[in-house]
Amino acid sequence: MLSDVTSEEQIEYVEALSEASDVGEAGQLRAAQALAASLFDTMLCHTIKPPGINGYYKTAKDKITDQHENASIAEMRWGLVHLPAVKALDKFDQSKGGPIPTRFNRHACAHAVGREQYAPANAVIALALATSLVREAHQEIVEAAASAA
Repeated sequence: MLSDVTSEEQIEYVEALSEASDVGEAGQLRAAQALAASLFDTMLCHTIKPPGINGYYKTAKDKITDQHENASIAEMRWGLVHLPAVKALDKFDQSKGGPIPTRFNRHACAHAVGREQYAPANAVIALALATSLVREAHQEIVEAAASAA
């Protein structure tokens, strides 16, 4: 639950996620999706530190896939939380005539506002992905503090 997220580093993200959820519940699903997609991207960059801008999303997809496939039982939670992000990071190139994805896609959400990408199901998926990444980041902070004590 998000109410369990109390780490100082995560409070701002919980507030943003709460706002995204509130506007979604009020029927403003495009606004909810846009904010949740930005939060999803922010949390992903906190989890998988980008070595640089070029090729970041491919690097993130490869890391998630590799870490999930080679995970021990103790590491499975991380993979299960991050694996859904792989599909959301699929690349598309609208400038070359590529179709706008109809499934939630981070890139399309940022660069292709329209009915194809902004749909009720995609708003829910964006909220779910952002929520799971915020919660997982908090869990990692809690576990690190416990092991340091």
